Amino acid sequence: MGKTRFHIEIEADFHLIGIGCHFKDYRFVWQVNNSLGTDFVRKADYAPYKRDALFPSFEYEVDHEKAYIFSNRSQDGYLVKKKRQIDFWLMVKHSFNDEQLDNWLKKINEFPDVLALYDEEDEKTKEIFIF
Repeated sequence: MGKTRFHIEIEADFHLIGIGCHFKDYRFVWQVNNSLGTDFVRKADYAPYKRDALFPSFEYEVDHEKAYIFSNRSQDGYLVKKKRQIDFWLMVKHSFNDEQLDNWLKKINEFPDVLALYDEEDEKTKEIFIF
């Protein structure tokens, strides 16, 4: 009897923004909340699929849409090993208001300790954040 294989293509329907910054996670999120008028709150640490590592995560909900901030570093290593220069990941659903996201990114980029900010397009990297 032959084997049947399923090929499942996962569509990552969100923006993933990589942020290089010298802040600790709590300081970065405090700065985001103060500057953007958001209320990101600490949630249970994020455990990626098939990994024993835990990473600090923060969540913000507005109008039934959620945004997340994940630390790329923990005592167990890196969330995205190929992107060691990234300190935080901002994940925002595509249904989120694009104008508001652009405004957020402009304000975050103005933080004194933010070194880099970019939109991650690599689907393999985005798969880490599907839960």
